[in-house]
Amino acid sequence: MIGVVGVAAIAFFSWPAAAMAAAMASVQGLLWRSRSLRRATDLDDLATELETKNLELRTREAELVRVAHEVEEVGHAKDQYIFAISHELRTPLTSIRAYSEMLADFCGDESAEVRGDFLRVIVQESERLTRLINDLLDLARMESGAEFWNPQAINLKAIVKRCFESLGGLAIEKMATFNLIAPDEDILVEGDQDRMQQAITNVLANAWRFSPESADIDVTIERHGHDCSMRVRDHGPGIPAGKLDQVFERFVQVDDNSTERRVGTGLGLAITREIIERHDGKITCENHPEGGAVFVFRLPCMEGSGVHL
Repeated sequence: MIGVVGVAAIAFFSWPAAAMAAAMASVQGLLWRSRSLRRATDLDDLATELETKNLELRTREAELVRVAHEVEEVGHAKDQYIFAISHELRTPLTSIRAYSEMLADFCGDESAEVRGDFLRVIVQESERLTRLINDLLDLARMESGAEFWNPQAINLKAIVKRCFESLGGLAIEKMATFNLIAPDEDILVEGDQDRMQQAITNVLANAWRFSPESADIDVTIERHGHDCSMRVRDHGPGIPAGKLDQVFERFVQVDDNSTERRVGTGLGLAITREIIERHDGKITCENHPEGGAVFVFRLPCMEGSGVHL
């Protein structure tokens, strides 16, 4: 009995030569198309992979451009900072040197009153230079994380009253009045008491600086759920609109029209912002509709706030 395979083979070999050639050509055509399809699929896959790599390269290129811009901005900011520091240090040093040279050259010809004026300028500029250096060191330690912080419970009302006492001399000088408006219960925040006092004192001194004679400086403390706020309002000319976003930057000072000399170092509010942010808080400033500037501290409250201590 002839098997199926044998029948197929007999049938195959019994085909005419032309039919066999056509069958072989058809098979070869199918094989070629199959290979072409595989090559096309491979090319499509390769094109997709190349497009993906190209997209990754463009993304990395954009990232490199962004980093380069940031490096350039940091370098520019560093140059500006160094220039500002140099200028701030040079100003009091120039005054100290000038008045010292005048004392050395004309001491015998000048009256005691004039020599006393020269010496007062030297002392004032020396104190200003000391404040500037101390502020620069404070800011550098805070930003580097090298500053030691002693967290403890801070009674906001008590520390504000302590700031009032330390600024008593300024209040007498302008006959200004520091007012505290606060709830009966004590409000507690956690932080470094000395640094918090420094921050509040900086803002109060800034308010005093721009307050007219016999003006009130109001400090309002409020509780808002788990947070609290402290508002310091003066009754001065307010802050120019263009400076509202800049008052916490280093060496930025709003013009003081009441005097020709510059007061402060231009670092007090920058230090204050650093202190408040280290306490998980935020400080902002705005102009009051009825005149004057308002600085607002926002801080998280401690558990136990709102009770009488």
